[in-house]
Amino acid sequence: MGPILVLDGRELDADLGTVDVVARITLEARRAGCRLQVRHASDQLRDLLALTGLADVVRCLDDSVVEPGWQAEQRKELLGVEEEGDRADPIA
Repeated sequence: MGPILVLDGRELDADLGTVDVVARITLEARRAGCRLQVRHASDQLRDLLALTGLADVVRCLDDSVVEPGWQAEQRKELLGVEEEGDRADPIA
């Protein structure tokens, strides 16, 4: 997708009217080839988006640079392959 439209959620009320408006903005942004990100959304607004099934469509980000939900390393371990350790490191 194209450019990202950022919506500051600090002053947004956590009610169904706000959820409706955010959903409509998201739809219009997608039609225009953009993505919408809501930053600084309250926990209550995030909960309402999840309750209405829009949490996967409306992307809410916090203040940090790291996106929530991702771990530092996510990969499949290959069977029979072990990582080598450093002999100087003590065994935990």
